[in-house]
Amino acid sequence: MVLTHNFKSQVLTAPSETASAVTSIQSIGNNMLSTGDNGYLLPFEAVSVLLLACIVGALLIARKR
Repeated sequence: MVLTHNFKSQVLTAPSETASAVTSIQSIGNNMLSTGDNGYLLPFEAVSVLLLACIVGALLIARKR
């Protein structure tokens, strides 16, 4: 009851300015996959290798049981 009362009392309005989704998505992609000063390619690859090692380890542990 409390949650429905809170949601009914709120008025949702559209934002005054719409963000350019293409530009923001493009900048996120460029930052994640660039090797420059603001690039995150090396940490992205390090995390992906770590996650792959965790998945392989979990599969090996599950297979032994």
